[in-house]
Amino acid sequence: MTEIAQAMMTATTENQQLSELPNARLQLTGDDPQPVYVTMIDDNTPAFASQEGGPYFSGGIQWQMGDEPMFVFFVLLGGVTRVDCLALLYSDVFSPTWAAPNNVQIMTIPAAPATYPFTVSIGTSKFDPQIVVTPIEPYSCTNGKA
Repeated sequence: MTEIAQAMMTATTENQQLSELPNARLQLTGDDPQPVYVTMIDDNTPAFASQEGGPYFSGGIQWQMGDEPMFVFFVLLGGVTRVDCLALLYSDVFSPTWAAPNNVQIMTIPAAPATYPFTVSIGTSKFDPQIVVTPIEPYSCTNGKA
């Protein structure tokens, strides 16, 4: 690893903020592709954020689905080597220029209520958070018109 890449990774891990709610989940909504930054914090607990600077959530991910599947771009930080889920489609780890020096994995999450256990790997250790998919609450109004 080059000195510049090492400095960027060190700066990234030093600036992370952990959500103050223990085991809170990162909340995602809609159908648009979304980046999810994955890192290890404290005692090798995986944590997730929608922005590289945090806040990070250690309880996994919750997605309020729309009508279409969602593509998640997992940006792997802080020694995370891969994200796997046997029930979902996902790519191999790759290194796009927009995420340099970090690696990325893409995962497709279907628009169907479910809970998916998945694995976050750092070196030879594996950790098992969850992706919880719930429907967006139906639209309702009080004046009788939808």
